[in-house]
Amino acid sequence: MDHIPTTARASARTMDNLVIPALLESGDGPAVEQAHLIRDFLQFVADRVHLVGPRIAFQLRHAVGLAESVVVEAGHPTGSAVVALSDALAQARGAESLEPDELMDLMDLLQRRMFAVVRRTSEHGDGVVAARLQRLVLDAMRERVEADRAWLAPMGFDPEPSTIGDLHALHGIGSEHNRQPSELSQERQ
Repeated sequence: MDHIPTTARASARTMDNLVIPALLESGDGPAVEQAHLIRDFLQFVADRVHLVGPRIAFQLRHAVGLAESVVVEAGHPTGSAVVALSDALAQARGAESLEPDELMDLMDLLQRRMFAVVRRTSEHGDGVVAARLQRLVLDAMRERVEADRAWLAPMGFDPEPSTIGDLHALHGIGSEHNRQPSELSQERQ
């Protein structure tokens, strides 16, 4: 990944210095708008690529924490949905060493099984437990949405950017990730 930020930044500069000015001269408004979006995305990639690993780790921690809470709140693991969720949870614990695609698949499995527990409890279980599970999931999703807003903030699509929290704090990323990789390598020399 070392060359990705450099390449993305160089491509963004090319968009700024060559492509966008040429499009502005052509008067093609939609093309200019699209070129700005491409430039913004290239800059986003350059700024975020070194945080992809920590973001996936956050997503896994979040999914595991929510799944653990759902299992506890749902009660004894006697129902097939809770057993399936418990099995997925066992797979997810300590899975940090998996490849990103495998982690994403595992988080997807956890989510599907969590929602199956919530759905089954809502349809066939105790209404009080179902309401607690629903509240638990909604509260956790609010936390996840706030983290996602911080992740996507540089794209400029958030209608209330002043309310976006700190990316590093929301993702539980330590101070070593607050700086660009080039800054860290200079420190080590």
